[in-house]
Amino acid sequence: MSSTPEAGTRITLYRAPSDPHDILRAKDEIIAKLTARVAQLNADKEDIQAQIVQRDKETAILQNFIHEQAIGIRDLNSKIGRQEKQFKDLIYEQNVSHNTIDDKTHEIDGLKAQISKQERELEDQSREN
Repeated sequence: MSSTPEAGTRITLYRAPSDPHDILRAKDEIIAKLTARVAQLNADKEDIQAQIVQRDKETAILQNFIHEQAIGIRDLNSKIGRQEKQFKDLIYEQNVSHNTIDDKTHEIDGLKAQISKQERELEDQSREN
């Protein structure tokens, strides 16, 4: 029995027995070895197919998760956009309020000046009378 590898193939040569009974037994051994190898290859194939199915399921789960995350990100970006607009609106309202306060303060200062002037005029009139 010797092995000669050629082009990635392993060939095993057998010395043929002379007795027909031994020939049948050798044939049965070869068939048993080949059957065992085929059974192992089929089991390996089933394992690989199961791994592929599992990987496909995991991939689908991850794709769904990624899709959900993308939707969440889109929603958050939309919310951020609305909040930025609200913030800008509030800043604008604050500026308007400050301007209104400044205008009213200036108006009050003018009224105080008028009151002071009128009080002085009244005092002057009181002194004259």
